[in-house]
Amino acid sequence: MKFTHYLLTKMPLLAVLFPIVAYCNDEVMNNFQYSSESVRHNEVVQGNIVVLSTLTANYEAQDNDILTGKLSTKLYISIAPDATVTLRNATISDDDRENFMFQHDFLPSIKCLGNATIIIEDGTNNLVRSSGKQNAGIQIGKAGTKLIIKGGPEGTGKLEVIGSGAGIGAGPDEGDYDEYGDIEINGGIITVKADERFAGIGAGHTANCGNIIINGGNISVTGGLVASAIGAGSASNCKDITINGGTISAVAFQQGTGIGGTSQYDEDSIGYCGNITINGGIITATGALDGSGIGTKCKDIYINNCTLTAKGGQGSAGIGSRDACGNITIAGGIIEVNGGSYAAAIGGGWYGVCGDITISDEITEIKVIKGVGNGECIGKGAHGECGRVMVVGQEGNIIGTNYNYKK
Repeated sequence: MKFTHYLLTKMPLLAVLFPIVAYCNDEVMNNFQYSSESVRHNEVVQGNIVVLSTLTANYEAQDNDILTGKLSTKLYISIAPDATVTLRNATISDDDRENFMFQHDFLPSIKCLGNATIIIEDGTNNLVRSSGKQNAGIQIGKAGTKLIIKGGPEGTGKLEVIGSGAGIGAGPDEGDYDEYGDIEINGGIITVKADERFAGIGAGHTANCGNIIINGGNISVTGGLVASAIGAGSASNCKDITINGGTISAVAFQQGTGIGGTSQYDEDSIGYCGNITINGGIITATGALDGSGIGTKCKDIYINNCTLTAKGGQGSAGIGSRDACGNITIAGGIIEVNGGSYAAAIGGGWYGVCGDITISDEITEIKVIKGVGNGECIGKGAHGECGRVMVVGQEGNIIGTNYNYKK
């Protein structure tokens, strides 16, 4: 048992620092850690409705289960492989365990054991909150699986997810760079918040995730320190990020990116992402210090047919790099971009590198404002580099402070 092994190896130190716990026995330990026992499905379910307050042990949700009520302290929910589970005014949260010293023994509040679908029932309010340290609120399955979160037909169901690690994403830090699966969100009113070094939606800390797809909904995401709101975590990567509509807000915390990868805060913090594609919706992406609104340690960026507001943090482009990114293509939509100090608004960051930049004359409207310092408006940041720049049919970097175009 991890917990017992930890106590045995650290007992001399614990006895000096915390004499009161030197006599810990199994009874005391069981008061603070999750039970390994699970209640059977047929013991608690009547008509597929699971009243969480009646559970006395951890529960593995089955296909077509409806979870409702508040889960008792120190218990968690897992979702069986390929199961679809509905949240109906469910609260899966335990504030009492948040500051317990043996934090790594805790588990996510909801853990997907394989492919899983979570439906947010219309007209309901649901809360999922993990505790301890580095635990996802909703932990996705391992590589090759997918978590789908869907709103009801009317899209009026609400879900708030607060992670002590990732909000919705890869699992706790196990030190072995585990690979986790894909995330797909289809509607609903969803608020997500992560802890430091973890993405709001996406990768954990040293725990990679797959593709992230958002197909609509009203989604508000806040990332942790040195992580993206949507995308990579500290020292962990995600694959492609695709947004096909919805009202999406992605706000980074310090040294974080709104949508994309992560910058280098220390030697172990860089996280990469694949291509970023935005095909529609009303999108707000805000980077913090050393983080782009959209980009940073990513491959190509493609934006079309959306209303987008992007803002870079200090040293970072609004759309583009802090350190490096691939090609940037803006093919249409209504776009407003603000760059951080010493960075281009669209393009490279301070000492950063980006590929080619193409802004099509099919764009409806674009407003670009660079930050203070000697970065370009569209092109390269201070001491940085970028590839070929084509803006509405004209080749060449935009040097001034502002650029405006309206079709």
